[in-house]
This record gives sequence, C-alpha cells and structure tokens, in this order.
Amino acid sequence: MSFVSVDALERELRRLESRQQMSRRRDIPDDPVEFARSVDLDPEAWQAEILRSHHKQHIILAGRRCGKSTTAALLALHRALTIPNFKVIFTALTLEQAQIPYLTAIGFYRSLGRPVPAISERRTGLELANQSTLLAMAAVERTRRGHGCDFLVCDEASRVDDPSYYGALLPSITRSLGFVMLMSTPFSRHGFFAETWHSEDDAWQKTKITVEDSEYFQEHPEGLEAIRKSVPDWYYEREYLCQFQDDEAAVFSHSDIEAALRAGEDLEAITFEEDTW
Repeated sequence: MSFVSVDALERELRRLESRQQMSRRRDIPDDPVEFARSVDLDPEAWQAEILRSHHKQHIILAGRRCGKSTTAALLALHRALTIPNFKVIFTALTLEQAQIPYLTAIGFYRSLGRPVPAISERRTGLELANQSTLLAMAAVERTRRGHGCDFLVCDEASRVDDPSYYGALLPSITRSLGFVMLMSTPFSRHGFFAETWHSEDDAWQKTKITVEDSEYFQEHPEGLEAIRKSVPDWYYEREYLCQFQDDEAAVFSHSDIEAALRAGEDLEAITFEEDTW
C-alpha cells in the first residue's frame, strides 16, 4: 500500500482551490501594452515595440535605469498569465541579479491581485494554476543543465561567460524553439553578447536605448546630470551611453589593433633572391 504525503495533499488542495478561483479571475488584456497600463505603467515607444514584438530572438543594449528589466518582467508575466503551461526562466551571472526582473514580475502579479492563482510562490519561483511557471536562477552551467523553458531572459548578458550561455542557457529553449531575450549594458568587445550585437544576423531584433534616448531622463534631466557628475567619463560612456570598451586586462586597445591591421594592408611582402642565404 502506498501513502500520499501531507505535502502532496496540501499541494493538490491548493491546486483545486486555485482552479475554482480562476473562474472568478479578472480579465487580462490581450495587448501587452494595455497589460502594462493595467499596472499603472505607460511604456515608452521602445518598450511598446518590444512588448508587441513576435520576434523569437531579441537583444537589448540599454543604459542603466532605462527600464530593460521592467520590460522583460512585463512581457514574461503577460505570457505566463495568458498562455497555459508557459515556462519562463530569468537568469544572470548571479541569482541576485536574476531576481531583479523576476521579483519585478512578482510585484506586478501581486498588484494585479494574482489574476491567475498561484500553486507555489517563492523568491525564486512562481507556479501558476494554469501550469505556467517563472523561475530565477544563476547562469552557471553546472546548475542550469536540464532546465527547459519557452522564454529565456538573460539579464546583464554581457557579464555571462560563453560556456554558460552555449552550454546551459541556449539548450534550455532548443526543444521548445522558444523566445530568447538578451539584455545588458555593454562590457567586453568579446563574448557572445557583443558578437550577437555586432553581427548582421537578421534573426535577431536589436534595440538600443541610452539614457539620453530615454523619455524618462529627457523629462528628468537633473537626474542624468547628477549621474554624469558623479562617475568617470569612461564609466558613463559604457554604462549609460552603451559604448563597448576594451577589456580591462587587454595589453593592446581595440583601436590600436585595428590601426595596426590597417597599416599592415599597405605593406609589401618581402621577397628574397634565391642565393640570399
């Protein structure tokens, strides 16, 4: 004779209660932009374009505080609420970073009054009664293997190493042929994020938003000026104006290498007479 654990019984009870509550849930707008407005957010033009996009692969190069995490959170939550059995994974170099868009999504979910009841609600995972889930986890290859999803959101992707991305993150959406969103401030000129951004692959929809392009900072220039005065120029250019810079450990700068290559194009090959030696 087999016995059912108390935890399993409680979980099944919550699932049954959630299904009953779903019949009384509030309507969720089909339009993701209207969904954003339902949580008192009026998306900027670039955010609205992403929210309504059906591209499978999206890469966002964004300055600090421009709203990339908010955009990803809104889009992921909307799909999880409106598409049954939809799996979302938020990932980043660290769990704490991955939790930023995840907890933003949870905040929206709660402010809406939990329109689809939760079976389980934790600081790293949400399981809904419609079988959709949202998870937050670090982009570490040894811990990410085996997880599948329909929507992969990689925050601060420029800081994630290539083995983790190619070995653990991309395989998570291989079977579902799901959506991928890479978003980050720039960092190194090398690695999958920089290479994806600079590639001419039409499969990727690319969005660049600097603080000077942001409608919010255009309306609040005092905040932008305070930032500019408080950080070094190189840091402001990288983190807020989205300029890729040389690796800190590099011996030669990217511009020096390019200059050397250009100079080499004008050099003539050295030839030797047969009896030179």
